[in-house]
Amino acid sequence: TNIVESLLIRVMNMVLRTRMQSFGDENSESNNSKIEHNDNKLKKSNAGSTSTSPCAKSFFQEARIRWNLSPLFAKMGICLVTFFFTIHLVAGLMDVFYQYNLPFIKNMNQDLHGDSFAVVINTFKRPEMLREAVQHYGETCGRRMGVAQVFIVWADLKATPPPPEAFFEDSPSIIRSREQTKKNRSTVQILRASKDSLNSRFQPIDDLQSDSVFMVDDDMRIDCQSLWKGFQAWKSNPDSMVGYYPRLAAATLDQKYVYQAWPTVWWRQSMNFVLTKASFFHAKYLRIYSDPQIHPPEILDYVDQRMNCEDVAMALVIANATTGPMIYVEGSVTDKGLFNGISTRTSGAEHMDARSKCLDDLTQVYEKRGW
Repeated sequence: TNIVESLLIRVMNMVLRTRMQSFGDENSESNNSKIEHNDNKLKKSNAGSTSTSPCAKSFFQEARIRWNLSPLFAKMGICLVTFFFTIHLVAGLMDVFYQYNLPFIKNMNQDLHGDSFAVVINTFKRPEMLREAVQHYGETCGRRMGVAQVFIVWADLKATPPPPEAFFEDSPSIIRSREQTKKNRSTVQILRASKDSLNSRFQPIDDLQSDSVFMVDDDMRIDCQSLWKGFQAWKSNPDSMVGYYPRLAAATLDQKYVYQAWPTVWWRQSMNFVLTKASFFHAKYLRIYSDPQIHPPEILDYVDQRMNCEDVAMALVIANATTGPMIYVEGSVTDKGLFNGISTRTSGAEHMDARSKCLDDLTQVYEKRGW
């Protein structure tokens, strides 16, 4: 019996082992079939995606892998470069769109008396500089920026001025079409001076269509947006002078004046007049300056003798006529004749001394007249 029992136990163990092996084989076959089925589905999906976009997924996958493998400082650098490039691009596009597609005066044919001004350009024997100035103020800025008229003070008595339309020949009208450019152009008129004098720039103008005058030298370029900004500042203070070049007449202990230029103005954060080489003021001051019944004739003689200080004299005329301060407007300004101006051909120290003497001499004349 013991032998029989031991044989039965062995037979049962063998049967159990056989069944367990067969069950394990079935499970492995089913798992393998499932894996093969999933692999086939993945291959089909990959085939479909590659058929629609053969390089999109691989490109983004590669970019993502490279990004994940990049060190932290490289990621930060890429983010900073992308951020500043985007800001620069957006700002540039906004500037172009704003300047060339959003004119301040949308209807060019409307009455511009209240929203326009005249540009008066003072020039002397610099034809190319003058041509650039007329094209800038009369065409690049033009009517859309409020420039209704451009007057050229022609003081060269020996030369004949060109016709007004000649200043716009070969003008670089790149962005706007030719028709829009012509429509935006300001009218140009030449004022021939009776004599070679710096006082000629302040002669009265009969054909003015507005009360505002922007007096500028032919070597000064005021950005169109800055020009409009200055005009708006003048409209808020029409009896004052608004300009882009602040100066300081500093009084000394012995009751004399010292002419201080931009470095001192910036350092002391103080100014009390602006230069007329780029300034807005009311047209009535042209008549006051040139009228000997109002303005002392010896002032005009003083300017002719020294070929200097006509801007200081006009600033004193305006300061006497109004109680308000003169206004400095910060803007984008380019001075193409910084070292070649009529009154700046002397050395820096001599020029500053001459300007200080002008302040003293002109002030004494005005004080004698009760100004």
